[in-house]
Amino acid sequence: MPITPKSISLSDTAVALALIERSRPVRTAGDREQAMELDTMHREDVKAALRKSYGSIFAFEREHDLPRKSVSDVLRGRPNSRVTHAIEQVLSGPKG
Repeated sequence: MPITPKSISLSDTAVALALIERSRPVRTAGDREQAMELDTMHREDVKAALRKSYGSIFAFEREHDLPRKSVSDVLRGRPNSRVTHAIEQVLSGPKG
């Protein structure tokens, strides 16, 4: 049976919204400030910063034990808190 607007009840919508809200990472004020930097930077600037520190995007992903192409996924809008956190660490301070 296909799902139509009439077949979805209010409780189904409430459950779906609750599940979405629960899956979002909890961030502190400091996290928001760092995230703002990543959110406001152009993706080519982010990639340039990673290349300056690590030589290549692949080297950054390898050193942080991240999946291949994960940086590209995040920069295209796919959420991944572990990759985002690793990128933010590079943008906010020295290599480490």
